[in-house]
Amino acid sequence: MTKKTYFQFHKEAQLPIYISLNTQEFDASMVEFLFKLKFTKMSEDDAEAMLKNVKNVKNARILHLSEASLNVAKTIDGFMPSDAYGEESILPKGGFRIYRFKKRAMMIYSFTALEWELQCFQDFSYAQNFQYSMLIINRFLSLALSVFGIVGFFGVRVNEGLVVQKKNDSKGEVVFIDLLNHRTLTLDGVGRMGARYMVMRLDATLHHRNVQMSQEELLSFLNAHHTFLDYPGPTVPVMQAIASIAKKVRGVIHPEESFRPRVELH
Repeated sequence: MTKKTYFQFHKEAQLPIYISLNTQEFDASMVEFLFKLKFTKMSEDDAEAMLKNVKNVKNARILHLSEASLNVAKTIDGFMPSDAYGEESILPKGGFRIYRFKKRAMMIYSFTALEWELQCFQDFSYAQNFQYSMLIINRFLSLALSVFGIVGFFGVRVNEGLVVQKKNDSKGEVVFIDLLNHRTLTLDGVGRMGARYMVMRLDATLHHRNVQMSQEELLSFLNAHHTFLDYPGPTVPVMQAIASIAKKVRGVIHPEESFRPRVELH
């Protein structure tokens, strides 16, 4: 039996979200890729203890990551009618759902299942694919974290709070807001949401000043840029979490000329 290595997402946040893989199946870049996304490698003892108890942990998720089989590879690379609507698609099948990113990966999941499966190719963790692969893992995290009331938004962390962007502008980067615990989960680690935390929308026509957004404007903006992608659309907990953020957090429109994007991670 092949021994798997387990990684925990933002270990310091104590969230029961894990990825497993056979490290012999991929080169070292896969482990480095997971480290960049804030997954911590678990010791054999910690992994064994987790596996003994995880079935009793509410809303725990284990994503088994592996190289695509021949049949799955054919599905990932092949044509589907949903391709007309973009690279990503989700279809229901036999009690499960299938997330597919054309020519890159496929994930099988169910909210009633502890273990999910993601199959991909050897180049998944290569530097030239970082943006797409990070987006795929963030789709998994958006689904897995939603049951905790944690919602992701495309964008980047800044000192004032969060700059929310379009998917392509964020290059796959996501900021997860855990309003219940007043914290964020980002590529920089777990951060505290202070009393003056704000959500910022960039505007190329605005200069030298911020403009406050109304609660309704902020709600509409957040609804258009969250990262939760599922077949029926956003769940009730996701919509409630977004509404709470719009109600409690300040929203501002910020001059695009004043924004400095993150330095590339790869």
